[in-house]
Amino acid sequence: MSRGLVLANANAVEAGTVRPVYLVKAEFDSGNTLVWTGVGDLSFNSETYLGVGDLLNISSFSEQTDLRAASFSVSLKVNTTNLNLAQSEDYQNRFLTVFVGFLDEDSSLIADPQVFLKGFMDQITITIGDGQANIEVRCENRLVDLDRPRRRLYTDAEQKSLDSTDKAFEYVAAIQDLKINWGQAG
Repeated sequence: MSRGLVLANANAVEAGTVRPVYLVKAEFDSGNTLVWTGVGDLSFNSETYLGVGDLLNISSFSEQTDLRAASFSVSLKVNTTNLNLAQSEDYQNRFLTVFVGFLDEDSSLIADPQVFLKGFMDQITITIGDGQANIEVRCENRLVDLDRPRRRLYTDAEQKSLDSTDKAFEYVAAIQDLKINWGQAG
């Protein structure tokens, strides 16, 4: 049985009568871009993915045994007139998710696709040639977030900015220089 697959997908893989497909969901402020590696529209999770066939490419990746952030990339070939989104959209630190699913002989999903890769969009590289453009989105693994410094303080004012009714740090300033005689009388 394949590691991490739901039972229906794992059984289909073992039977050998399936076609794997990839679905890509890029989450932008203006809305999600949804494409998949087939032809036509595919509905999943109340969203419709546009089939782009082999114009969509997902880079190779490797699993890490240590806590190290590995990157991956997704590239899409488009007509040069469709570059607006890639050139004008704010994309950094937005999620990009790659799902893997399996189609049966009738081109229907066997079970819901599962998350294959997920990361933060980091760089977009556009290569133009012969009336076509190749948009490559380089993504960082979510583990890269562990390396980012936290800019939060453990103060009452900081906590009140998150929740005005929270009193968890109300006495932090008062106990900062408090002398406590531990194990001694008065």
